[in-house]
This record gives sequence, structure tokens and C-alpha cells, in this order.
Amino acid sequence: MKAVAGALIAALAVGPALAQEPEAWTAQTTDDLTLAYAVFPEGIAVIARCQAGTPELLVQGLQIRAPQIDVAAKFGEGRVHWTSWIPSDNGRYLIAERPAQLMRGFVNERSATLQFGQGDGAVQFTVTPPADTAGMAGVLTTCGQPLFHERDEAEPLRLSAGGDDFLREGRVIVPPRAARDGVSGWAYVTCITAEEGRLTDCEAEAEGPAGYGYGEASVRSLEESRIRGEVPPGRLVSIRLATLVN
Repeated sequence: MKAVAGALIAALAVGPALAQEPEAWTAQTTDDLTLAYAVFPEGIAVIARCQAGTPELLVQGLQIRAPQIDVAAKFGEGRVHWTSWIPSDNGRYLIAERPAQLMRGFVNERSATLQFGQGDGAVQFTVTPPADTAGMAGVLTTCGQPLFHERDEAEPLRLSAGGDDFLREGRVIVPPRAARDGVSGWAYVTCITAEEGRLTDCEAEAEGPAGYGYGEASVRSLEESRIRGEVPPGRLVSIRLATLVN
């Protein structure tokens, strides 16, 4: 990743005035990392990567400092979707909460608008994704993600773990590697509601740190949970589970 970061910094330093619309996603692959990126004339770099089976989407080049940023994304003529993004530990990147959904947008549509934040301080840019989508599609495929997913167009109802949304929460499951290394983690999961407050068809759409198994553990925990009856069956919901390892 250091070599990629250096290449991106050099590309961004050229400046928007000299930059051209990218024709393809630049792809790189190592033993444990598949990566694709593009630098746009707006001075923004979009980076997709699959590491240890975990997809991530990052943006570099925005000077935003906040613990969490609400981002509106619109691809082509589709609907606007709001998600949360968080800054990386070094503050250089913003990291998407639903990376695979956004990657598919860049693969399947020819325009993309992202608005970071709301109100007077919002930062918005519209780009034309590369026509050659092989690099981005390769990241999705490596991570076992489909190029199309019916779940992408539904707006999930966000539920709060540890709050009043749940009648009963499942076990706190710490993956074996995380327990051995003493590493805390998180997962962003979407599920379909069922009768009696059950959660079914749960999918981990993002997790961290990569390779520790927090996605699978969170899915198992949520499938043991029960939510309150105000949410009707058949509704897509999202939950972000954080697990602290002492």
C-alpha cells in the first residue's frame, strides 16, 4: 500500500488543471492484496481494495476532519444513498461504510456524484468513472462480491446495537484470531427482518481489521438476536457491531 500511496500522492500533485479523465482503473495485485484506483481531474483519488477477503473503498484528496462523515452517493439515474464514512488512522483517507455497493456503482454506471457532509460545509464532486471497469470489477470478484446486487437499491433502516431497537441481542462472538491477538473489531451488516423480530439473510458488507473474521462473527450474533416488532417483516436493516477485546 505504501507504493500505491506514493503513486497517488505524485498523481494528485499534478493538480486538477493537468489531470485527465482516467480511461481505466489502475490495478495492482500482491499475494494478499488486490487493488484498483483512479485519479480524477477534481484532484480526488478513489481506491478500491480487497485484503484477506474484505472489501474496502477509500477516497484521498479531501480535506475533511471529522470522526464520522455522512455521505450521499448517486450513480447514473439511480437514487441517492446516504452512508457513513470514517477517516483512516493517519487521516489521509476517508473509508466507506458500504464499500461493495459503491464499487458496483462505479462499475455499472457512467457518472458518480458524492457529497461529503451536509449544509454549507458540504463537499461535492461528480466524476465520470473509467469506461474500462476491469480493475474495479476484479476487486469485487476477488472479494467474492457480485457485480450486481438487488440489495444496493434498497435504503436500509439503521438499527442501533446496544440500544432500544433490540429485544434481545445475540452473543458477543470474538473470532479466534482476534482473541489470540487481542484485537478489537467491527462489522457493518445488513439483514432482512422476519416474523417475531428475527433477522435473516444477514450479510457482512464491511469489517475491520481485515482478516480477523468479525464479519462472520457479527452475522452469527445478529441471527441470534430479536428486534422490536415495530419493524415489519421483509425490511432491509443495517447494524454496525463493534466488539471490544480487552
